[in-house]
Amino acid sequence: MATNWSGWHEKNMQFATYNIQTKEVTGFWYVPQDKEDAAFWRKDSQLAQYGSSCLFIHSYCDTIFQFDDEKFTPKYRMIFSERYKDVPTSIEEYMNPDNSHIISKIEDIKQTRNKIFIGYMDNKYFRSAIYDKNTGICDVYAYLTYLNNLKLYQYITFFDDNRNVISCCDADSFLNFYGKETDRAKIDNESFRKKIESIISSIDEYSNHVVIKFKLKPDSKL
Repeated sequence: MATNWSGWHEKNMQFATYNIQTKEVTGFWYVPQDKEDAAFWRKDSQLAQYGSSCLFIHSYCDTIFQFDDEKFTPKYRMIFSERYKDVPTSIEEYMNPDNSHIISKIEDIKQTRNKIFIGYMDNKYFRSAIYDKNTGICDVYAYLTYLNNLKLYQYITFFDDNRNVISCCDADSFLNFYGKETDRAKIDNESFRKKIESIISSIDEYSNHVVIKFKLKPDSKL
């Protein structure tokens, strides 16, 4: 099940069933808005599939649900401390800088064989809480730096069952990330660093997006 809203319009407040086996989307129906003039935003990813498991998140809900073997069950619950507020807020409240410390919802979710990536906004910055399925330990990062020391933000990074990692970054951000030699020096892999330098020399802020793709090792802890 997944929502497909894309803005402020009530007509976009719909739900759909998603078959993780056939990848078909069917069964749209209308769901009314919870609160008039509430701040609803489009999510980059509400579904996170790996193998037969498909995780699902919904706005203003701290629970992560799972579709598995035709069952829909609450699987995980996030605890954000006293700063978490699980009700819709008005647009004015949402945009008020005095409220930026409030964590209101899970924005994005991804999963791999061993990890679950949970994205949320905290003091105007996107954070990634990375949960280890095997140990139950959860660490928080500003971006996925441990992936070859690259600045890969969760909301533009995608994983598949074949261990591929793909990140799509706009040219302006890419230049901000790697335009300085000191930033490129942090990249461990020399071959990869040279590729980054080659791209930097051939683009400007108005160029097309840059796609980064690499494959994890079979024994990767990710």
